[in-house]
Amino acid sequence: MRILYVATGVPFPLECGGTTHIREVAQELRRRGHELILCVRAGPGLGEGMVEGFPVHRFTWRNRDMAVSQVVHRWRHGTRVARLAKRYDVDLIYERENSMGSGAIASQLVGLPLTAEINDLWYSPKTLERAGRIISNSGSVKGIIPKRYHHKTVFVHMAADTQAFVDVEPVPIRGTEGRRLMCYMGSLLAWHGIPDLVAALPLVHERVPEATLLLLGKATTSEGERNMAALQKMAEEVGDPAMLHPMGLVDHTDVPGVLASCALCVAPFNPSGEPDLLKYGFWYSPTKLWEYMAAGKPVVATDLDNIRDIVGDDRGILVPPGEPDSLADALVKVLTDEDLQRRMGESSLAFARENTWEKRVDEYERAIVETLEGGK
Repeated sequence: MRILYVATGVPFPLECGGTTHIREVAQELRRRGHELILCVRAGPGLGEGMVEGFPVHRFTWRNRDMAVSQVVHRWRHGTRVARLAKRYDVDLIYERENSMGSGAIASQLVGLPLTAEINDLWYSPKTLERAGRIISNSGSVKGIIPKRYHHKTVFVHMAADTQAFVDVEPVPIRGTEGRRLMCYMGSLLAWHGIPDLVAALPLVHERVPEATLLLLGKATTSEGERNMAALQKMAEEVGDPAMLHPMGLVDHTDVPGVLASCALCVAPFNPSGEPDLLKYGFWYSPTKLWEYMAAGKPVVATDLDNIRDIVGDDRGILVPPGEPDSLADALVKVLTDEDLQRRMGESSLAFARENTWEKRVDEYERAIVETLEGGK
């Protein structure tokens, strides 16, 4: 089957959660004999042509936060997607929600079936209406999809590429010799819990002075820059700059070795300032949680909807969001108990092996086939 994969909001292969997701799904579908053409976001230094073995076409967004601009780009992108669908003679269009309806428009223009993938609220209602099947990566949180579309929606979680973490040796990280390493990977936005880390880490330092947080991520917004500055200021005020070790964007192939060097991983999400997350529930199934567990690491995370389903009690410790004291207590508890690290790490790895991309894409492929068969 030839599939036009429309993800015009993701700058593949620039490292981010969206890129990881696209890569895993596309590679697994290709392994099963399907041919994929990717429509992804443009960006500095990102070219067209063959990228990681896929034909790639780039789409530019401007003023994405403006409703009028979204409509203009939706149609401009949609007509171009339609031309590509004809050029490649594809069987189906697959649209990721942050393409904001361009796949649905192309599907209508050329009369091809559409499968939709929903990870967030950026979707166009037209996409849900047009799609033969919908894949929602919102786990047990179903509210982001209107009930009238539930009959054609499969609700799944993200998954893990456990093979990438098999027999990986810890990577020596210069400047962290003799330290107990924790890892945070991802966005530096407030709802990811960065302000809570700022408040919790000094409390950890008081009880485990050799603790260091590896920070895998880069500030891409002014908010992220402010939070990064707050972390650095905190380390300076504590008097131990080595307690924070920023690593910036780390190539995805290097992540397993970095995680192997750590005692634990942390994901302190805090949706208190996000009205939509408070309204619908925490609908994300964070890729980093699955990679933490694929690395066989205990996870300290916040007790929220999908996170509760993923981490559970035996794979880590869940704490209330927005409570730095509880976060610090959990980090210290795991850092100072190697037997607990081992038991939780083994449980994490076992759960990750039950939730691989190979198994998860069974559901993606089924939805695609049902779309072709005229499912509604």
